[in-house]
Formats: sequence, structure tokens, C-alpha cells
Amino acid sequence: LQDRTAGIAIFDSKADTLLFGDSVHVRGKLIRFNNLQEVKLIDSLVLLGRGFAMPTPKEITLSTVSESFESQLVRIREVRFVESGTFSDGTSGVTYHITNGTNQLDVRIPKNSAHTGTLIPPGAIDIIGVLGQFQENYQLIPRDSADLIQLPGPQISSAPQIVSLSDNGFTVTWTTIIQGNSVVYYGSTPTPT
Repeated sequence: LQDRTAGIAIFDSKADTLLFGDSVHVRGKLIRFNNLQEVKLIDSLVLLGRGFAMPTPKEITLSTVSESFESQLVRIREVRFVESGTFSDGTSGVTYHITNGTNQLDVRIPKNSAHTGTLIPPGAIDIIGVLGQFQENYQLIPRDSADLIQLPGPQISSAPQIVSLSDNGFTVTWTTIIQGNSVVYYGSTPTPT
């Protein structure tokens, strides 16, 4: 649950029918489970309305992930998944990892997630999700495929290297994550060849 000021996790089957954009009044026991503050053992859950606008994700970076954003919708720009292949949800969920080249953050794909069986995005992405915590590790939980935003342009995975150089020209090679064709123009006036 999230309002304009903060968010809190709910862990109770009474909340299983809630949809994005629902407005609710919840009463239950406040507990700390593996360092995540959450409402559990709900006494009452009253649906006040449906179809409300979702909160705008708060823009954070991997180095600013903290308790102050826990249980809130956040957006992290220009990161990559460490793993490749397809998402699995295992028997109780699977943890993946994103990086900006310096820092990492766990990404949790829960059991029965909409992501299960879909391709782990190659290359740079922006990612949106609810920031949670399990023991000492913060984890981001994306809601659906719209929360994984593939960035445009070539996704270069190895730095360009000059492989030959002469008075008449040069050859440069590099590798991209997604196969494609690239052209380099050089000289004082770019002209396609």
C-alpha cells in the first residue's frame, strides 16, 4: 500500500483480490518480517474505491536505495540485469540482480509472477517496482512487463578497439548485446558509403 507520504507491505490472503489503483482501509497487526515492516493478520480490509491513479514512481539510484523508500514504487534508470535467459519463479520466487557497473540490487520475481517465462531484458533498461527488503538485502519487485523499459540504441558490450590502422583508413570492432549493423562515419564531413 502506498499513499502520498509512504508505503507499507501487506502480507495476508485477504489482500489477494486487490488490484492496482484500489483505495482501501486496512486494520491489522504491524510486524517486522526479515527486516520488512508489514501489516499481517488483517482484522479488516475495506475497499473504498477502484481505478485511482497509481503514485508516480520515485526516482532513485542504486546508491540511494534505503529504508526511506521501502514499500514504495520506485524507478531506477540505466541498469542491466547480471543474469540472462528467461525469468523463473522457482518454488517460492527467484532473486535476480541489476547493476549500473558499480552497485547491484536484488530483483525479486515472486511465485506466479507475470514475468515468469519471459525474456530477461538484454542491455540497458529502466526498471520500476516496489522496493522491499529481505534480511539485510533490499530487493525490487517489478509488477508487470511495463515495469521493464528497454532503452533505445545499440547496447555495446565491449569497448570499440582499433584492429588495423594505416594512412588510408582504419578498422574498428566492437560487440553489441543485440545483433545488428552499425556504421561509423569519420572525417570532416560525414558522408554515407
